[in-house]
Amino acid sequence: MQMCHVLQYLCDCQVRHRIEAVVAFSDDFVACLQDNQRFRYNEVMLRAHMHVSALTAKKTKEFRSPPQEQINMLLNFKGEKQEGPCPEFIREQLLDFHEDLMRHCGIELDDDGTIDGDNDFTIRGRLMLLVEKVSALKKKIGNPPKEKDRRPCTLQQLISDTMVRWAQESVIEDPDLVRAMFVLLHRQYDGIGGQVRALPKTYTINSVSVEDTVNLLAALGQIRSLLSVRMGKEEEKLMIRGLGDIMNNKVFYQHPNLMRALGMHETVMEVMVNVLSGGDSKEITFPKMVANCCRFLCYFCRISRQNQKAMFDHLSYLLENSSVGLASPSMRGSTPLDVAAASVMDNNELALALREPDLEKVVQYLAGCGLQSCIMLVHEGYPDIGWNPLEGERYLDFLRFAVFCNGESVEENANVVVRLLIRRPECFGPALRGEGGDGLLAAMEEAIRISEDPSRDGPSPTSESSKSLSDLLGEEEDDTIHMGNAIMTFYSALIDLLGRCAPEMHLIHASKGEAIRIRAILRSLIPIEDLVGVISIPFSMPNVAKGEEIHQQQ
Repeated sequence: MQMCHVLQYLCDCQVRHRIEAVVAFSDDFVACLQDNQRFRYNEVMLRAHMHVSALTAKKTKEFRSPPQEQINMLLNFKGEKQEGPCPEFIREQLLDFHEDLMRHCGIELDDDGTIDGDNDFTIRGRLMLLVEKVSALKKKIGNPPKEKDRRPCTLQQLISDTMVRWAQESVIEDPDLVRAMFVLLHRQYDGIGGQVRALPKTYTINSVSVEDTVNLLAALGQIRSLLSVRMGKEEEKLMIRGLGDIMNNKVFYQHPNLMRALGMHETVMEVMVNVLSGGDSKEITFPKMVANCCRFLCYFCRISRQNQKAMFDHLSYLLENSSVGLASPSMRGSTPLDVAAASVMDNNELALALREPDLEKVVQYLAGCGLQSCIMLVHEGYPDIGWNPLEGERYLDFLRFAVFCNGESVEENANVVVRLLIRRPECFGPALRGEGGDGLLAAMEEAIRISEDPSRDGPSPTSESSKSLSDLLGEEEDDTIHMGNAIMTFYSALIDLLGRCAPEMHLIHASKGEAIRIRAILRSLIPIEDLVGVISIPFSMPNVAKGEEIHQQQ
């Protein structure tokens, strides 16, 4: 088994060398292509005055095309009779390198460059080739060659001969060893397949970024080494420092695909999963670490749409732990719910990929906020108002990203959200749930009165709680919560969400039944009179001049 591990390592080195050869060849090959393109472009432009504009436009189409189309056009010469802009001497370079790579991968080529008289690259064809190779090896073993011919001249032959000899020497009962031997044997006849699987994991950087990349990998290595260590305060500091080093590295923003290729998001997700331990409790053992992990993942989503898709695959877990950190203002923008929102933000494709169960889960949590106070805030001495506007407003924000992308409504999600909300009236808060609530205007006026009363707006000064949120997150963080402001922010977010769920005017003018029904529902939830009343509430704004009294402004 140990010898199998050594041989596997040698095979991995061989694949890496092949990848490095492809990268090195590609660097010179593309430079040659670009030089030729520049030469041909100059030739066309020198003779442009001799041709009509339509002919010049046709000749310069290649140079005006996107890079991907240009390279496809240049390399479209699989058949010898196909014409293309790529000159013959450059074609020969690529074809010669291709033949060398194929031979190095163990593919026998005929004199005309075809694959041993057979071009069958299907799974069946490759398996048949493998069987033929093994059969040929058995015949060789049955008829031992001369001593000078026995020595294998390639690593492929060495491993193939060794595995077949081991299999014939004795009965191997260890299934792990059998599997390791078969994998090794299979790799010798799957060189092209190994190359195809390795290339998508390959990333090249410029020489000027070597130092930054080394520092990046060092920080990533430190984070991964801490995954197997029992977490304590010192480990938390090291983890946070490593995440900060990665986010402060230029390569993090310049090469978003590299971050995904290195699996950084998977590593940070693993850190967060270990800390949250399933998310059954709202108590956070290492709040700073969770905040830094979430901040990292939010940045990871923002630097690339492909990165968003990578994090979108973890949406279910993020929503299951969405309540973590919502009661702490200092963690705003750094919670699992914020990562979930960042994974769909301004991305129509992913917003449409949201499933109704995901939206229903968010609405269920929102409904819970409308029925009970935040336990953590009550424990900290805040007044028990019977519901939780602070966390509810955060769920409303997530729904807003789901129904509104890039300046336009996502109609499919908007209809689903409205349908889910009206099934759970508690989502609208005490004022709008239809159980004798006084309406939006009365709720906003009451919130203003709460904000003006210190005994109702913040924690009781006489309460003797255990560690406060600010103690957990650090003395420098300000986690003071104002209930009056939280209530007003909740209803503002609710009105904003419902407004974005409103159907487009052209659908209403076209008398679409669903659009008219949604509009009627929204109008019944919040009367126009209440909206006008809220807008008309005077508010206090301090004068800029020092020493003057605060005046009322409508």
